[in-house]
Amino acid sequence: MESHLDIKRAGATFLLSRNQIFSNSLETMRRVFHRWLAAARSRHQRRVLLRDKELRFDRAAVQVAWDKWREKYIREKLRPIVGFYVIRGSSWLTLC
Repeated sequence: MESHLDIKRAGATFLLSRNQIFSNSLETMRRVFHRWLAAARSRHQRRVLLRDKELRFDRAAVQVAWDKWREKYIREKLRPIVGFYVIRGSSWLTLC
């Protein structure tokens, strides 16, 4: 039969092991949280970089399209007008 002291020791051992398990679970939760936090920060940073890269590509595509349109507009609309004024200007010079 167990004595009163043996029961107390067993209870204290049980409490210590329970506290150790609880402490280990807190440490595990802390590590898991920090791992999750680091992964979340990494994902966020990746998303920000990807968004910036997409914006740069979109701006470059718009710039290329704008340049093509401007060149086409100059060729089709403005060059004939410039030619007309050059011819007209030279005819005015001959009249003077």
